[in-house]
Amino acid sequence: MAKKYLVGNTTGMKGAGIRLFEYAPQSAIEKCRIQLEAIFWLCHDSIDAVSEFEMAREEAITRKNYCLELAHDQGLLQYDELIVARLINSDQVTVCPLCLDPLSGFGFFSRLAQALGREVHDLTVTEINLFHIKELRYGQYNHRPYNLGWGHHHCNVVVKDSGIDETLIWMSSVLTKNRIAGYYKPQNNDA
Repeated sequence: MAKKYLVGNTTGMKGAGIRLFEYAPQSAIEKCRIQLEAIFWLCHDSIDAVSEFEMAREEAITRKNYCLELAHDQGLLQYDELIVARLINSDQVTVCPLCLDPLSGFGFFSRLAQALGREVHDLTVTEINLFHIKELRYGQYNHRPYNLGWGHHHCNVVVKDSGIDETLIWMSSVLTKNRIAGYYKPQNNDA
């Protein structure tokens, strides 16, 4: 019997940036879903966010506890691995893998503002998007636990298919060139 692979989105809704060549066996997809939800619940304000969007606070707390326990039981909540993968910080709070700022649960519900004159009626892009830690490459299996997390839409766009490390190197060179040219004058000494 041939292996079955799930490709793309099964809900009929637009996905969070999932492209056709991002595939995985059903078992890996299920693990990713469990881990991604657990990472959501590690946002500092996840309970408040879902409570504001029609989930009773008690139900939210129950769901959070259930998801974190399920992820833990399946080996998907290894905090040291999540930190190394840039998915959470040392306080075990969900962060954007590029800028490392803590993510807000509200960002999952917040649609991005549209540029004047470029509005579309079916905007589904939220502030927080699915984020691959190790960038997608044809012929590589990147849709797996500890490689998928949540990040800012803008940071994800900046990283593109270059990957986090390559993007940081590029960003550093851009800052250096702009400092040398006199265009970038940081207000403090940490830049």
